[in-house]
Amino acid sequence: MDLKSLNYFVAAYEEGNITAAAKRCHISQPSISSAISGLENTLDITAFSRHKKGVTPTAAGERLYLASRRLLSDAAALKAMFKPEKKVQKLTLGLMTALDVNRMVALLKPIIEEFEDLELHLSKESDGCDARVVCHQFKRANEEFVPLWKERFVLALPEGHPLSLKEELFITDLENVPLVGRDYCGNELFDGAKAIGLKLNIVATAFSEEWAVALVSAGLGVAILPEGYISTEQKIVSRRFSNMDITRQVGIAYEAKKKIPEALKMILNSEALRATQHRTTPPKPPV
Repeated sequence: MDLKSLNYFVAAYEEGNITAAAKRCHISQPSISSAISGLENTLDITAFSRHKKGVTPTAAGERLYLASRRLLSDAAALKAMFKPEKKVQKLTLGLMTALDVNRMVALLKPIIEEFEDLELHLSKESDGCDARVVCHQFKRANEEFVPLWKERFVLALPEGHPLSLKEELFITDLENVPLVGRDYCGNELFDGAKAIGLKLNIVATAFSEEWAVALVSAGLGVAILPEGYISTEQKIVSRRFSNMDITRQVGIAYEAKKKIPEALKMILNSEALRATQHRTTPPKPPV
């Protein structure tokens, strides 16, 4: 009799079915049946009545279940008592303001779940961060840059806006249209507009994507925003430009000559980061 056999017995008792218990314990059905039979032989009892639909505990099985739960609980407590403490790996990750939250959550969720000793602090990007999630244009001369994903910029419009009804949308369609400005990692569109002498009617400049979305939703103008910021709940629609594709590269930037924190190494070498790099479409919002 050992703890493993008791654990198999408890699983069978709680599941009421040997097949379900085997699946729960990640072993084969013959193996769990053999272990339970061995336990019964050792204690000289019949723990279950077997039938087509599963198993039903006998009176002896009921007593064994209560005793097994106590033993397994005591064993887990004893193991935890002498378990060496893990060294907490701290990391402060600075996030730029204009960041696709869904993509960032899709990256961080599996990392936090996988690395139990990781203590992650998310903050605004600053010099006090171990690493920063920014677009490539904001990379400093003394930093390494690991690409994460590319984001496309689109035109965000209030529902029913005349430009939302056009089959094709060109940069020249923005002339004299009320526009909500925003500082991005890439302003190729605005540079292109100036280069061809296009007159942009900027009615307001927002300091965050949230404010830009709010102003567009209120019908005060249109805005150029990262595609991941647009959702149907915001009562705005998005359109891509037919004659130009504006994107920005988002990644992790960290000082090249500074010793890389162990926590950052964990993230840079994680499967979650590689999955993020290979994802071609934005992830769906978490439910």
